[in-house]
Amino acid sequence: MKDLDTPGKRLRWFIKVVLHITQLEVATEVGLTQATISNYMNDSREMDIAFLSKLRQRFQLNPTWIINGEGDPKLPSESEIQDSLSEFDKLRSLNFQMQSDEALTDVIKSAQELAKADRAGLELVRDLAKRLLTK
Repeated sequence: MKDLDTPGKRLRWFIKVVLHITQLEVATEVGLTQATISNYMNDSREMDIAFLSKLRQRFQLNPTWIINGEGDPKLPSESEIQDSLSEFDKLRSLNFQMQSDEALTDVIKSAQELAKADRAGLELVRDLAKRLLTK
């Protein structure tokens, strides 16, 4: 993503590379003219908050990235957020389970130490555990 040193260049890149749509399609989606989108892309018109908000809502475009190039261009979708929260809940549940089971805690701590000292040994232990579970 070199040469994306202005908001207009970042917008142009996002529309062409990420969205794979035309200026007219963007304009239609956000309720503006193609000429306005072109002006934004050419940096001849400053993007306003309303436009940036529409891009965020419709295309998950990160306004911070457009304005100053910081962060990721695309924000996570609702389903990606839900998947992350679901994964977090699973990890939290495992953590609570581990805290209430001393043997499980010891096994996990030992596996962490083995991962640092002998990765191949850890893989052998993993394979052994899988075999025991399939019997």
